[in-house]
Amino acid sequence: MLGVADTGYGRAILCFDSDDDGDLDILVNNSNGPSRFFLNNLENSNHYIKIKLEQDGSNRDAIGAKISLTAGGVSQLRLVLAGANFESSHPTTQHFGLGSHSNIDSLTITWPDGEQNSYFNLTADQTLLLHKVSERVFDDGFE
Repeated sequence: MLGVADTGYGRAILCFDSDDDGDLDILVNNSNGPSRFFLNNLENSNHYIKIKLEQDGSNRDAIGAKISLTAGGVSQLRLVLAGANFESSHPTTQHFGLGSHSNIDSLTITWPDGEQNSYFNLTADQTLLLHKVSERVFDDGFE
């Protein structure tokens, strides 16, 4: 990777958009050495979208959800995971690189309970926060 030069004994890596500019930056935690942060400042005209899911209840970050996206005939799938790396974890905000495509044709969220929501014709280069509200049944104790 251009500009990434770390010869340490890497124990953990985190790829995320630290400066919210649409490209991924890298944090490497080395064993018996300093952590290294690589800020991606390369200029390009590529597009992206970031999706952050939230839901009510104990699984607030919607761990286990599936996000599928199609832009310009190219489909991508992300699973919302946590704790899947050695000594690091995936960010729960999902980053999709879209290349030259400035629109998302379709986006489908399959929530951990299996319920689905679909969205169409979305604009790229933004972060979407999508919140699933659970149905709540209230029992007031009266008949």
